[in-house]
This record gives sequence, structure tokens and C-alpha cells, in this order.
Amino acid sequence: MITSPFSFVKNEKNILFFEALEDTDLMLISSPQLEKLIHHLPELGEAFRHINAEFAMVLSRRIMSIHTETAEERYLKLMEEHPLLFQKAKLSRIASFLGITQQSLSRIRKNL
Repeated sequence: MITSPFSFVKNEKNILFFEALEDTDLMLISSPQLEKLIHHLPELGEAFRHINAEFAMVLSRRIMSIHTETAEERYLKLMEEHPLLFQKAKLSRIASFLGITQQSLSRIRKNL
């Protein structure tokens, strides 16, 4: 599941950029449509509560890593947790995800 919480919940303009790295089937759903589904399928509401909790934890970990880990540590962690990403994503996208410039990423890769 991919979403921009501000856009989805608050109906604000999305400032995030999403890019599929391989062929992907998408299902778009609006907030009102989701509310209707949850009304008819209460177990779906419970599933979304779990998804939201997981999203909050992932986001919290990511924010903490930016503040407590070096760029090199974040790079090594990403390599360990998602090795296939490096075969599919452009280095500019990886640098952006890590919160560093492409030049910084190149220096990190050179030093390893």
C-alpha cells in the first residue's frame, strides 16, 4: 500500500513522488470509498488500523535513523535490508531516499 497521508486524509495536494520499479497493478481508492468499504466490511477497518500502526512505526524508525545514523550507516542498512533495490533503482532515487546528494552517495560507495 502506498499513500500520501496528507493527500489521502486531509485532501491536500500531494508533494510526494512514487515510482514503481517493476510492472505493477494499481488500485486507486479515495478516502470516501474506503470509508464505505469499512462500513460494509468492519474487518477491513481493523486491517487498516494495523497498516496505519505499521506505517507510523516505519516512519518513526526512518526519522530516527536520519537523526542518529550516518549516511554510510543508512546506506549499509538499506543494502542489507533491500539488496534487490540496488539492481532496480537509479542511484539518484536511492540517494534521495537516504536523504543525501548523489555526490555523497558516490563518495560512500567509493569508500566501501
